[in-house]
Amino acid sequence: MVLNGDVATVKVTTVGLLNGSPHLMHIPAGGLGLCPPASAARLHNGHLAISTGNGIKFYGPPLVSLTLRGDTSARSNLAFSRFPAVGAITYQRVVTVSPAVASLIHENNAVVVIHGIDYDGSGTYDNVLGPSDLAPQFTGDSTAPALCGHLASSQTVASAQGSKATIYTASLTPTSLAGSDQAVGSALQCHVPGFGTDSGEVSPVGDNA
Repeated sequence: MVLNGDVATVKVTTVGLLNGSPHLMHIPAGGLGLCPPASAARLHNGHLAISTGNGIKFYGPPLVSLTLRGDTSARSNLAFSRFPAVGAITYQRVVTVSPAVASLIHENNAVVVIHGIDYDGSGTYDNVLGPSDLAPQFTGDSTAPALCGHLASSQTVASAQGSKATIYTASLTPTSLAGSDQAVGSALQCHVPGFGTDSGEVSPVGDNA
């Protein structure tokens, strides 16, 4: 992401998400500025997973919705039809953020979260995790965070207009349940086995049960 004043040019690239199902993408901020650790996982419908509600105290509420079109504010945080619905996302959009959001990003208090996990490998968002803790008409699978990465400033560059813009990147590290008080010996991964670490991606926090 390149942030120049209140204008953010955002690029997102993913691999291995559930294909054919929409993935909510947000920039949350105002929490601890962190992605949730393994210890944030709780039982949902009898299954251990990190829900958005479990993670929100770490990364804060969604303040920017990375939609394909239309509104990009928090009002669109559940507008499923306007988010990418592919597993390999290649996204780019210029969005305007509020001065308050720009300030939180500059303070390194923002993250990127991409939602939607195939918890049981069924090939769809089913009700294995029960209803979403964001809105009961949606399933927990569809709103659970799949990928999360802290937005960290990497460099400042001069823009074409002569002002200074800051480049932010989010890179990913897998999270494991090992050592948590709910440890079951499995990794808190997205549904792709062996998903690795690569600069520029975002960290898997779903469950590959």
